[in-house]
Order: sequence, then C-alpha cells, then structure tokens
Amino acid sequence: MSNLFALLTVLLAAAPLFSAEGKTYHRLAVKAAEVERTLAGGKDIYLVLDLGERTLSLKAKGVVLRSWMLSRAGTWGGPIALDPVTLNKKLSFAQPKRPEIEPGDTENEGAADLQVLEVIDMPRRYSLIADTNIRLYIRARSRGISAALDFINRISRKIFLFPVLTIAAAASKTPFRAVEITLSDADEARALYWSAYQGIKMIVLPDFVRKI
Repeated sequence: MSNLFALLTVLLAAAPLFSAEGKTYHRLAVKAAEVERTLAGGKDIYLVLDLGERTLSLKAKGVVLRSWMLSRAGTWGGPIALDPVTLNKKLSFAQPKRPEIEPGDTENEGAADLQVLEVIDMPRRYSLIADTNIRLYIRARSRGISAALDFINRISRKIFLFPVLTIAAAASKTPFRAVEITLSDADEARALYWSAYQGIKMIVLPDFVRKI
C-alpha cells in the first residue's frame, strides 16, 4: 500500500509536465540551464537576471561572485528570449569620471589607483542597454520626496517613453523591451553599475521558468 501511495504521489507531482503548458515550461527551463552552462564554460564573468527569484547575480564559471536582491522588478513588452545578450552601453545623467594623472605626477598616482578600484561616485539611477533593444532601468530605493519623484518618473516612462520606443522599434526585428529594477539602497545600485561593464553577457530568466 505504501508503494502504491508513493507511486501516486510521483504521478500527481509529474502531471503538470504532461500538459502543453507544462511541456513548454519544462522546455524553457532546460534551455535556460543549457544557456547558462555555455556561459559558465567560458572565461568571462556574466550576469543572470532571474525575474522569478527576483535576483541579479554576477557569476564566473557558474559560481556566484555577487548577488543583488530586487526590491521591485517590472517588465514592458513581449517576452525576452532565453539567449545571451550583450550590455553595450550605460546611461546616466552624470557619468562617473576617473581621475586623469599627468605623466610623472607621483604625488596623486596612489590616490588615483584607489579611486579606480573603489566604487565611488557611481550613479544610483541609470540604464543598461543591451544589443537586442533591451533596456534595464535601475534605481535605488528612495524615500520621501525622492520616492514621489521616482514614482512620477516611472509612470511617465510607461505613458510616454515606452510607447514611443515600442512604435519606433515596430518595423525592426528586435522589438523594444524594458525591465525596471529597484534595488534596496544606493550602495547596491552603485556596485551593480560598476560590475556591469560594457560588453558583459547577460541572460534573463522569466518569472515562470522556476514554476515547474
């Protein structure tokens, strides 16, 4: 009797996989694993944005080097394909500048090296642009007046900017898609800006991939 009960439990648990929807979810999960395995086999670090788990992870060889928990994540446009994309641009109102040292200026050379290595003066609001017309809008969680302004800015994007970009991209084979991400504080946002260098690969896992 116990063996029969165990068999029924297994069959009930596996039942969703036999439906059309379950097979689709399973196929996407398998592809997501294959894509990440390919990136993990390379020598470069990469990003994994998991909308289901609400995490953004910086990885190398499959090992998590740094992880960010997303306070909020919203999407615009159609589904994002489970293929690696390349981040080729970072946009912010005030682009951070590294110090310029004249040759032979030994007095400031040490201080400049520290500034290059540290996460300082990085923006807390910015956009990461991928090569497939995907934009990530990143901001740190705010309070008071700043929170109200962020809310107005977010609504304005959805009412004005996103529709315009969607129409402009309608004729192309790469429709406009956006992901709005809110991180817990300014330090988290600055660290992500520093880590997401130009040319880094990223994969985006939709929220239903984990629900299998």
